[in-house]
Amino acid sequence: MALSTDPSVLANQARCFVSCLTPGSELAVQTYALAVLAGLDVTNPSDIANQARCFMQCIPPGSQLAVQNYLLSLLLA
Repeated sequence: MALSTDPSVLANQARCFVSCLTPGSELAVQTYALAVLAGLDVTNPSDIANQARCFMQCIPPGSQLAVQNYLLSLLLA
């Protein structure tokens, strides 16, 4: 799927993520998305949030960004 890089299109497409995610779950959702980037086809924000719940509960507070950096480094390798 080709994605637009137009800021207004991206903002419009992200609108549901703003209203569907609970406060504080954004990093867990990002971590989950990075962890499964190469295979999972989930585009519904509610499904992503539900599947990311363990990432929010199992990764200690303050460690989400470090885990994301590690996953990004694996994707770049």
